[in-house]
Amino acid sequence: MNHIASIARVVAARCGTTLSLLAIVAVASLAALPGAARAQQQLTGTTTVINNGPGDQINPHVDCNVASYTNDTGVQDIHYFDFSTNTDHTIPTVGLAFLSDVSGTRVAYTNVTGAGSQIAVFDTITGTSTTIPGGTQRTNPSIGGNLVAFEDRSFSTDPNQSEIVLYDLTAGTTTRLTNDALMDTNPSVSPNGNAVVWQKCQTTGFGCDIFAAVETAPGVFTTTQLTGGAGEDRNPATNGSVVVYTSIRNGEANIFYQPSGGGTETQLSLTGEQRDPSISGNLIAFESQVGTEFDIFVYDITTGTLYRVTNTPVDETLSDISVCNGVGRIVYSAPGANGDFDVFAFTFTPPASGVSFASLSAKADITRGPAANDDRFDINGTFTLGTTSNGINPLTEAVTVQVGPVSETIPPGSFTRDRQGRFKFTGVIGGVALDVVIVPTSSGQFQFMVEGSGAELSTAVNPVTIALQIGDDRGSTTVQADIH
Repeated sequence: MNHIASIARVVAARCGTTLSLLAIVAVASLAALPGAARAQQQLTGTTTVINNGPGDQINPHVDCNVASYTNDTGVQDIHYFDFSTNTDHTIPTVGLAFLSDVSGTRVAYTNVTGAGSQIAVFDTITGTSTTIPGGTQRTNPSIGGNLVAFEDRSFSTDPNQSEIVLYDLTAGTTTRLTNDALMDTNPSVSPNGNAVVWQKCQTTGFGCDIFAAVETAPGVFTTTQLTGGAGEDRNPATNGSVVVYTSIRNGEANIFYQPSGGGTETQLSLTGEQRDPSISGNLIAFESQVGTEFDIFVYDITTGTLYRVTNTPVDETLSDISVCNGVGRIVYSAPGANGDFDVFAFTFTPPASGVSFASLSAKADITRGPAANDDRFDINGTFTLGTTSNGINPLTEAVTVQVGPVSETIPPGSFTRDRQGRFKFTGVIGGVALDVVIVPTSSGQFQFMVEGSGAELSTAVNPVTIALQIGDDRGSTTVQADIH
């Protein structure tokens, strides 16, 4: 199989469709429109080759010190690379193996044999694989902690109808997460297994939206639809609290993110098209169009800083990011010297995530209304900037307010300043009506007041988390709120 067919297979799996190779290549070509270069910081790090051998190396994933990928030399198998020893290993399999994911020392992958298409999990410590029982029409697994999510097409005679199924490696239990006549595909599990995201499409492969399921009790997941109607939403990933995805709107693909329980949707407003987002901690990695090629970029949610990772004359594709124990790694596939696809790794020191307040204190009052999204809250507090802070400016910086499960980000340029020097905002963010006032009281010290209505705080219980972030300055505390 040549490298175009290999990439087409991965694209088909990600889109959850049975489009022909010609159609897939045509769709891919539409995503290569010219775009303008833009200024950004260069992320400093080291690029290494994981595998540039014969055939195609594609679909890489990484977690901490282990990366997995598909090795296609005519017969597909799964390799994993150990960064601690700089050694490459082949997972022993019978039949074909592809579409892997990695968590810690375990690699989940699709294994096709005469028995059908099953999901297996390989332990790099013991050197053994275990097949998840119960199905032979399964593919495209994602693993995080003890949870494996995958696509299962055994529930319908229509091959385009697929469901998301979960398997708990510790309990040995299987849970069917979705149950509809649609195309549920592309699952992604958070690193600790507390959340799963996926795309739900019509069986044509279009009309896609993003869904998230968050674990609320052992084995119990609460599902939320995160998008709807605005565009074609695909390729989700999550760190457990934030979901990032690609959305095609007005004919252009861009990166968006929002809280895993739903909330304010934020777009990365960049020139050209973006694709293949992944997230680890506060960093989102993705590919962005520069001229006619796609290079890898990283966006820091905390500071709003954009970093450029690669600058090459070829397309980097299918990137994935992991930040672990103070080390960041991005793995990706790109055309090599022989024209086939090779796998590379970029290792870097994560940028500082922000400056903590020296102190933050608050009082909170929560009033629950009779209906959903009908709750009010009042917050009064003070904070002191950290000693390394370069100051705050709500006029030009994003301001995020969190009250228990509700977190809303007010975009830069939304605040005004009155003659007394008070920063004020009045408006609706994510369906919540907000009045926010930030008052300087002395050098580095501030008061803040937040009133909100139209919120959903039915799950808020004491102690309630109160958090405030202004640009790269942030702080949080827990309070005994007056809930009534």
